[in-house]
Amino acid sequence: MLKRIGLSKSGYYRHKSKGLSKSKERQLKIKDPIMEIWKESQHLYGAPKITAKLRKMGIQISERTVGKYMKELKIRAKYCKPFTVTTRDSNLNNKLKIS
Repeated sequence: MLKRIGLSKSGYYRHKSKGLSKSKERQLKIKDPIMEIWKESQHLYGAPKITAKLRKMGIQISERTVGKYMKELKIRAKYCKPFTVTTRDSNLNNKLKIS
């Protein structure tokens, strides 16, 4: 099977014994706090707020990296549309005109 994909036996076993890279280890360590912060916020926080929380915890990370990890975890901030008044009380308008 290794011949089909163009790998040597020694190359396969060297890769297998190598383990995780430092960046992959860091990524796995950071994804857990990202998920916890997101769940604590009731799914409201996005990358900017999560980044700020992580920095307060002493983890140095960029907002772009947090956004990338959130995309990998398939989590998003919930958008809350602000309340806007769409109707007006007609009685209130008449009272203002008479006065």
